[in-house]
Amino acid sequence: LFRKNILDVMITFVLTAVLSIVIVLIFAIPIFIVGLTSAISAMATGNFMSVLMSNLPLFVVTGLILLVGVSLAMLFSNSIRTDVYMQLKKKRK
Repeated sequence: LFRKNILDVMITFVLTAVLSIVIVLIFAIPIFIVGLTSAISAMATGNFMSVLMSNLPLFVVTGLILLVGVSLAMLFSNSIRTDVYMQLKKKRK
């Protein structure tokens, strides 16, 4: 099924992977910012644990945001793969 249209399938899967990575990176921006500011303040004060504990709610919220982004990227990727499969199956008939 996929061997007849191998180039189309590979291009679609590569584009899907790139777009999924972009989605995850967009949703990772908040946790990156919180982690970066926490690391900078921990280096300035030397109290890593106190900085981590004071920013723990932010890490939890931004971690949940990242989890939503990863879930959306997986959903997007799976829906594209299913759509490609259904289109190729329809062409085969």
